[in-house]
Amino acid sequence: MVERFSFDLQTVLNLRLQEEEKAMNEVAAKEAEYQRALQGRSHLEKSLITFLQEQRHARASQSALSFRHSVSWRRDIQSSLREKDRELADIHRDICRAQERLNEITQKRKILEKLREKKEYQWKRKYARKEQEFLDELAQNQFRQHRDEASL
Repeated sequence: MVERFSFDLQTVLNLRLQEEEKAMNEVAAKEAEYQRALQGRSHLEKSLITFLQEQRHARASQSALSFRHSVSWRRDIQSSLREKDRELADIHRDICRAQERLNEITQKRKILEKLREKKEYQWKRKYARKEQEFLDELAQNQFRQHRDEASL
């Protein structure tokens, strides 16, 4: 009876696969967070553009107080835009780190998979050799049996 193929590091390989999936989910979550922040920035930018267009049309009839409020509001939006830009940069750095981590984990998994493939190939060669030896022995026994029967 031929023993089944078993890979001693299969548990480690399974853990690497799970770790890789977690890292992929982390990258996806960071990219989704980046998209949400980008949409928030886009919304702020659109509101600033709309506000500036409205201010151009209403500038002639605007009082000094309302002009001061509009300048203050524009600065607040611009400040929010700069804050969003910093947030986007931070998230982008997090995405890069997560992708680097994913690449490292993937490399470790691929190394184990190549090792597993090599071990499986060696096992198959060993199994094929044993099977061929068994078939050769059967053929020799049949040959001897026919030879012995023919000599009687």
